[in-house]
Amino acid sequence: AAHTLRCEFTWTQSQKQDAFAAHARNQSLDHGASWLGGVWAQGQPRWISDVTAEPSFVRAAAATEIGLSCAVAFPVVINDAVAGVIEFLRFETQPPDQDVLAMLGAIGAHVGQFVARVRAHERLAEKRRRLELAMDAGRLGPWEWDLRTGVVTWSPAVEAMHGIPTGSFGGTFDGQEPENIEDE
Repeated sequence: AAHTLRCEFTWTQSQKQDAFAAHARNQSLDHGASWLGGVWAQGQPRWISDVTAEPSFVRAAAATEIGLSCAVAFPVVINDAVAGVIEFLRFETQPPDQDVLAMLGAIGAHVGQFVARVRAHERLAEKRRRLELAMDAGRLGPWEWDLRTGVVTWSPAVEAMHGIPTGSFGGTFDGQEPENIEDE
């Protein structure tokens, strides 16, 4: 669902922590609900020094069982929209550090830029694959003509269509008679 936050990945150091991570993966959090939903809705990093004292931390009981105390989360922003939230938990309580929160906000923006670039690259690769499929089906091939130098570059597909070995086209039409043109 578009307005539900779900845990997709966890990293832990012990089996005890694995149980907490499994609990997190089984939860769905609504936009704006709970502390992580609040980070998602507000688009701002947050810090909880003591999760047991924070009513919006819905996993407080499970966290307390394994000794987790402090939580920090920040949004991953893609094109001015929050696409996800990254959360860190620790065993020691620690007061909020505004410099760290600002840094985490910047990291969330950079992660978002990276994800956006990866997605754009994937879309471009898919479009390229479809173009190649269409060109193969239509027996077409790409080529370039540099008007400044007069050099023409043929792709291997164009060379194959003209029955010449790959890489053997000289890059110019100088001295070549056009095919399929009758003398007048």
